[in-house]
Amino acid sequence: MSTAHDRAPAFLELLAEVLAGILARHERAVVLVVHGWNVVQPIVDLGIGYRPGRHAPGTPPGPTVSPAFMTDAVLSLARALEARGIASPLGARYPARARENLLQLFTARYLDDARPLVRRLAALGRACDAVQLELGLPVRWPGPWRTGLIEAIVESVPTLLGRAPGLRVASVPATVDPPASVRTRSLEFASDGRCGLMAIDRVGARLLLFGEREELLLFTGERTGGERTGQVGSLSFDATDGGRHHVRYEGPLLRFPDTTPFLDLETGLARATLASARLALEFEPAHGGACPFGSLAGHLTVDGRTERIRATATLDQADASGQAAERLALALGDDERLLLWADGGAPPTGFLCRSGEHVAIDEAVLAGDPDGPDVDLEIRLAGGAWRALTATMVHRLPVVRGGSVPPVCVEFVACRLVGETAAAGWRFTRRASRDA
Repeated sequence: MSTAHDRAPAFLELLAEVLAGILARHERAVVLVVHGWNVVQPIVDLGIGYRPGRHAPGTPPGPTVSPAFMTDAVLSLARALEARGIASPLGARYPARARENLLQLFTARYLDDARPLVRRLAALGRACDAVQLELGLPVRWPGPWRTGLIEAIVESVPTLLGRAPGLRVASVPATVDPPASVRTRSLEFASDGRCGLMAIDRVGARLLLFGEREELLLFTGERTGGERTGQVGSLSFDATDGGRHHVRYEGPLLRFPDTTPFLDLETGLARATLASARLALEFEPAHGGACPFGSLAGHLTVDGRTERIRATATLDQADASGQAAERLALALGDDERLLLWADGGAPPTGFLCRSGEHVAIDEAVLAGDPDGPDVDLEIRLAGGAWRALTATMVHRLPVVRGGSVPPVCVEFVACRLVGETAAAGWRFTRRASRDA
């Protein structure tokens, strides 16, 4: 709000003129403020100045809507969105409560502000109902989810304007925080056709699918409250009996033509298109116990085209290897799987899974250019036997994460063994990015 006042006062002046004109003819005005939320889940977070269940509506600065508008129009809009497969929580991520949020003009917070223009808007705002619509990517890009958003708003216009009865309720449903006990779980798989990664945690979930070309299919989502621990949006990742897991997804995916990294989000998103997908995968552990290795089978349908997936897979449930700065998991053939991890400059450690038996790695040496396609590996097993192999890159996804100086680069590389054609597993590295 201060930025608008100081750098674009004409915007606030025009907003005041529009509101004054409406209120000269009508008792109240309705304001919808549209923002973008860069998650790949069909969702509209409805910001009303507070989060039910966390903030009491009577606590200053208070909500941006009247009680009647809340229990009638806002919840009717939410019901219309959900009927079209679009989640509509109340301020789960963006409640529009921060001091500088524009919607705070529609509370009592700025009635005595020193700035005349802000005071004028705050006075007009007392006769307004204002809602912030935080739109996920699919509901603002062309496609069925944006069509659903438009239909829901059109259907709700009479209720929003107070010209038709809406969904009157006795109390506003609270938004529930995810339980603190949610553990991070991830799954990676590799085959001669499709490679993929997925993870789910207390905050949200990611799903990345790589094809034979450099194409990347991506889902990202955040928890909005009340979900099962194994579900975020339309993505579910659940354990069954005997160490088995199943993955289910139905909804939008972003389709990128390649995995070129980008620092500017809007520039990166401009290269993507929206696809509709359905995924069903079953993870079968290689053997009992705490072994992370297994196989994966199922189907993926993207824009009506279905393919079968059969792959080697690694399941990680936030053990020491999942938190390491470097990690390598490979299928070596002949019922052998290798898991190595290293952190803080320490030498790599891990084990070889051989026909259900875990053989400790006494020594391991990884060599090669960190930015090159190959990694050379020598390992000495418990008992003294040495093994040497070279893994080469099939897919590479570098992700630069801010928040530190220098930024951190996390790199995901699908690998195959030299001399083989099918991808055998994944390598992860985390290091400071001097080039960002």
